[in-house]
Amino acid sequence: MKQIILLIGLMGLGFARLGAVNSDNQLITQARTALYNIFEQEENWVKIHAAEALIAGGDAQAMRTRFLAMIPTVDTLPYRVGVWRVLANTSPTAGERAACVARVEKIFLDLQAPDRSQAIETLCKLRCQLTGPSLALVQKIAAAGPDKLRPMAYWSLRFTDDDAAIKNLCALLHSSEASQRQIGAYALRQSRETDPVALRTLAQVAAAEPADTVAYAYVHSAAFALNADPAHRAESRAVLENILAHGSTDARFEACHGLLTQVTRADLPRYIPLLSDAGNDARVGAALTILSVYGRE
Repeated sequence: MKQIILLIGLMGLGFARLGAVNSDNQLITQARTALYNIFEQEENWVKIHAAEALIAGGDAQAMRTRFLAMIPTVDTLPYRVGVWRVLANTSPTAGERAACVARVEKIFLDLQAPDRSQAIETLCKLRCQLTGPSLALVQKIAAAGPDKLRPMAYWSLRFTDDDAAIKNLCALLHSSEASQRQIGAYALRQSRETDPVALRTLAQVAAAEPADTVAYAYVHSAAFALNADPAHRAESRAVLENILAHGSTDARFEACHGLLTQVTRADLPRYIPLLSDAGNDARVGAALTILSVYGRE
């Protein structure tokens, strides 16, 4: 009798584990399906965000094939810079990556191009150490009078030996304009900044940032992701989790990225509702998070 009871108990555990595996697989499928649907439906930068989430989730070759097919008409696309970014990040050789970077630099150097800001941002996200005409133009923008690309120029120069770059990024954090603080924090997070002065500045700004500004999600995202203030890390996480529940689409997308490396399976119930969110970038952030959690296992 005891053997029968033990066998039934083991069978029950087996079924429970099988149910958990099936539930996990369903959630992974749901996340991937959401990303592919967004990729197919959108014809703006959200399409690029969905593609990059799929690449992070293991579909790099599938996405590369899709984007290679866009090359003949790439200059007609409002997200053409994103096409070259995806192709750069999925290039199998250094030469192919360099060719993609060159296409982005060409757009940046074209003073009449409407997407120059996207081009310089992509060069920063690709962590390019610019040289030649591109570097000269970035240096000119950083040194000249008011220019909407100046914050991006500071970010770009962080990848060179420009000693003033980190000081200038910190100055953005101290700006009276929330949009400047937003860019400064975003640049630090994307650059995976380790400079202690920058991190102290970021922690101070996060502690003081009003909740109703466009910078709020970004400074807390950067502060948490970079562990800028270990003593108040729990508070930053709570802020980001509140944004997941109540923030705008852009803020939720940023919060997902700030929290990304620290999310576990236990946290996923917060993200599952976002897969049905009205904002596609929020859906992308949630799907990316889910795939990342399972991908780490």
